[in-house]
Amino acid sequence: MPGRHQPPNRDPRRLFSSAERAQIAARQRHVCKHCDGNLPVGFHVHHVIPHSAGGRTHPNNGIAVCPSCHPLAPVLPMPNFVPRQWQADALPGLLPILRRRQFATLNAAPGAGKTAETAWIYENLQATEDIQRIVVFVLHP
Repeated sequence: MPGRHQPPNRDPRRLFSSAERAQIAARQRHVCKHCDGNLPVGFHVHHVIPHSAGGRTHPNNGIAVCPSCHPLAPVLPMPNFVPRQWQADALPGLLPILRRRQFATLNAAPGAGKTAETAWIYENLQATEDIQRIVVFVLHP
């Protein structure tokens, strides 16, 4: 609809392609993620993180469900993340390094918010399709 406001970072594509639908169904062995029944020919693909909340139309964010199970399918709530000052300051320096496929180290005191920062970095990189997954190493003394 012309003139309609799109929330920031919303995937402009709402529907899963035929290839994505086939990939999701095959990943689930053609079984509904909600009721464990066989998927019918007209199965639905559900956004786990809702499209309206910024969830991407990507196989990693889709599950196949029976049409009758779709209203009951799980939805992951989006956290309300407000970065601390150091997190906001670190993001612009880290993103270009990671987009060049180089390694970066994030070091902060315990409880400072490294995990939240890492999730925020991942969200930013995934939104631009620079990455599909992230590996986090945690060292304990």
